[in-house]
Amino acid sequence: MSDKTVKIEPQKSTSQKTVKKTPATKTTKASQTSKTTVTKRVTKTPMIKDYKITGIIGEGGMGKVYKGIHPTLKQEIILKELKIRDKETRERFLREAKVMLSFRHENIVQVYDHFKGGTSTYIAMEYVKGMSLSQLIKINRQLPPAMALFIFYQAALGLHHAHIKKVVHRDIKPQNILISENGDVKIIDFGIAAQKGNDSEKSLTSTGSVIGTPAYMSPEQFSATKEITYQSDIYSLGVVLYEMLTGIVPFRNEFSSEVLAAIAHGKYVPAGKLVKNLPDICKKILAKTFNPDIRKRYKNFIPVINLLKKYFRKYNVYELKASVKCLLKQEKDLSKLPYYSKNLELTRKSKLNFKRTVFFIIFLFCVAVFFKTNRHYEWVLRNQYGKINLSFNCPKRMDPETIYYRIDNQPSKKAVFNNGEMIFKKSFYLKEGTHRIKISSGSYDTIKTIDLLPISMQKCDKTSYNGKNVSVNIPGLDNKDVMVYFRFWDDFTDSEYPIFQFENYRTINNKLLQEENSLYIWDKNANVPLKDYIQEKLSPPASYPFYSDREYAFIVKDFERNGIQYLDKRFKLKFGVDDRTVITHIPLTRRPAVVKVISNVNNIQMKINGKSSGHIFSKYKDTQKYLVMPYSSVKPTVKGEKQTFIFYLPPGKCSMQFGNGRVIEGILKSEQDITIKVHKEKGKFVY
Repeated sequence: MSDKTVKIEPQKSTSQKTVKKTPATKTTKASQTSKTTVTKRVTKTPMIKDYKITGIIGEGGMGKVYKGIHPTLKQEIILKELKIRDKETRERFLREAKVMLSFRHENIVQVYDHFKGGTSTYIAMEYVKGMSLSQLIKINRQLPPAMALFIFYQAALGLHHAHIKKVVHRDIKPQNILISENGDVKIIDFGIAAQKGNDSEKSLTSTGSVIGTPAYMSPEQFSATKEITYQSDIYSLGVVLYEMLTGIVPFRNEFSSEVLAAIAHGKYVPAGKLVKNLPDICKKILAKTFNPDIRKRYKNFIPVINLLKKYFRKYNVYELKASVKCLLKQEKDLSKLPYYSKNLELTRKSKLNFKRTVFFIIFLFCVAVFFKTNRHYEWVLRNQYGKINLSFNCPKRMDPETIYYRIDNQPSKKAVFNNGEMIFKKSFYLKEGTHRIKISSGSYDTIKTIDLLPISMQKCDKTSYNGKNVSVNIPGLDNKDVMVYFRFWDDFTDSEYPIFQFENYRTINNKLLQEENSLYIWDKNANVPLKDYIQEKLSPPASYPFYSDREYAFIVKDFERNGIQYLDKRFKLKFGVDDRTVITHIPLTRRPAVVKVISNVNNIQMKINGKSSGHIFSKYKDTQKYLVMPYSSVKPTVKGEKQTFIFYLPPGKCSMQFGNGRVIEGILKSEQDITIKVHKEKGKFVY
């Protein structure tokens, strides 16, 4: 704005005549005479620019603070005057105005205008009728936690708005928080605020300078090397909350080494020790705001705003503001605060709800116990249901993990035995009538049918007074004959059919089929052909070849099929106590062919069937089998200039190529020993 002279006019008379401007010299003389003279002149409602002056609120060496009327809004305002001509002070003054002009928030004092008038600079801002938070604390000493949190909440909303505008206040304290008569909270005095990303702020702060009020400053504000962030305002507002709750500041307001050390290490009396029954939410907010470690503070106000928004759902905002009004009027009786009676009602309802909840839980517990102990059968359904006490044993040779029981059409359940007697015991309530109990283990089933009377009739008989005792005796299982079917597969191929099978008991015209001679069983300290062993067992006096709960050892020897010989295979079969029919699948491995490659050439690239890797017979752990691996992984034996590679390859059709030599084809046979000599002539492999 352009410079304007200060226009001071007395209040117009009814005749609308203009009073002439009083000379400056007279004004100076009047101001020097007495304060009474100044007051009289202000009461004549002079004008500053377009603002009607109605009084002086304060006066100091840097200027005055006027109270006036906005020309268009027709509401009371504050007009701050700065007479100092110092460039830096004036720039701070104007920067406060520019910063606050950008704010539009109900919890920040609104700035309407800033201008120059004569030798002075002015800021026109919102007038808040009420008192500062420091005065409120001085009057009431300790504020009720809900009131303190409500004031903190409004201040946090205002500061969060400033932070969104990238402005750090840097001097949050109770003196800079106003409480209006309507219960609204307003933040003032952004004179030393820092605007993030604004280089002009740095120029207004000399190197190494510390700005703020010591008792409310965060530890990083005392260090000229650390950046001041939004978390500094969060810390300061946490100190303000501490003071509202306790009535005292945690640290002395002075720049001393003792105070600085206490602030840096967070050495102060916890609020919980000064305030009885301090709500947990207050402790939580203090721990996350008023914390010397910046890493443990809130990064912004959003979490605490959301926390308090949820907390104040149980309150009425108008009742909270009305309670703040009562505090401004120095109301000492907290029971008269609107929120307090509401809080008592909430507490009463909370206690009532707690009692109801406890009663409901106890009721549910009693109902659960009632049904869990089956009292509903004994008391309510005693004429429709009867009780049985079922018990059965677990035979010594039977695996208890395989035993299940089933009553009527209910799902089968696993039987749980005690570790000592291996007896199952459990009581059941069933409808009167006939019931079927089935106990199963593998292919063994034990079934018992019972007739059940209702409990009312069972009580008439001493033998069934506590229920009908149903005992099922499961006899020990004897060895039974087992039907065994053998299937042998070539583990090198993915064939749909086994290479041979052995099926005992297969007869045609009452004669045993001619089974394979290569399958033997260990019997009487010798390997006996299995077909002979079975024939002997079936001969009079006849017995079964295989029995349950026994183990047998077998071997496949000298087996050959389609020109391919197979390695001998040893295996064992152990039959369970309830096995009746067993089909076993056994893999057989081809005997490999031996291919020796002798050459004086290093690094021969070998391909078999067009590939550089394939099946090679090798020892793997405790077994010998074919593994797929690169042919180059086979290490040679070296003798002089010659090196010998030995490959154990599966029998069958095979093509080989060494380097860029010709492809040779043939059929490998089991245990066939082939030697190939490879050398190099004119850059080509010859063999």
